[in-house]
Amino acid sequence: MGNCKSKNAERKLTGKEPSEPKQDASHPSPAPETVLPSSENASPPKEKPKPMIFAIMRNGHEVIRGSIIDVQDHLDKEHLDDAIEAYHRLHKWMEMHKLMEEGNRDNMTPKGFFSILNEQFDGLAAKEGMIGDHDDLADLEKAMDEAIEAHDIDQIREAFAAFKSENEAHLWKEESIMMPKIMEMTKANVNLKDMMVNELLAIVVDLPEFKFFVQHANYILDTHDGGMPRARAFDHALWVCATSEQWHLWNGWIKGAVSEERYTEIMDAISF
Repeated sequence: MGNCKSKNAERKLTGKEPSEPKQDASHPSPAPETVLPSSENASPPKEKPKPMIFAIMRNGHEVIRGSIIDVQDHLDKEHLDDAIEAYHRLHKWMEMHKLMEEGNRDNMTPKGFFSILNEQFDGLAAKEGMIGDHDDLADLEKAMDEAIEAHDIDQIREAFAAFKSENEAHLWKEESIMMPKIMEMTKANVNLKDMMVNELLAIVVDLPEFKFFVQHANYILDTHDGGMPRARAFDHALWVCATSEQWHLWNGWIKGAVSEERYTEIMDAISF
């Protein structure tokens, strides 16, 4: 009431509307109230990606493609020794990947993926000549060995051009045959984890070169990601297949092979 009377008196004396009191700078207006989001309005937690067991094999093809890019890049820059080293890494990794596909050719466990395709799909790998294709590629590898022995960059370029072309075609052929069958087995609830652990990974997991296998794959898939989570998918599948002791070891190898950002992406996908 008192405040209303004082304002009326001011109007009578001055004939003007009373002014509002100025805000003392030493006493600023309170900040607007922060409204915390309720649990009803909060965004749901992001769903983690599901592991794809056969990313170990499918993204293995991306390891080969990325490694081929590295060799070609060194050749284009005339870095002969770097090209030779990159090719040796590529060939070493391909040999381990090939073991997982071929397994024991006598069809004994671990039998490899080609034998599984034969068992599950009426001799499919044999009908498509998949092992024979590997034997044919050996001639191209021999030509590369001879060119490297000669230490002649022009000879290496010529041999690698043929090697690159045939291997790229080979990868596409394998994918066109294998990937639809993996989807069929997935829909049929075939135990792909058991298959991978006992019939494919078992061929290489105890080899001294397995650390190289994991680290080279991660380095290449991190470097040549194609805008896709290739390294994450590969490692997520490894994690599913690993024992706790194996993962403790493999995790350290992975961390040492990829960028910090990539490693965070990989770890964020894994559910413990």
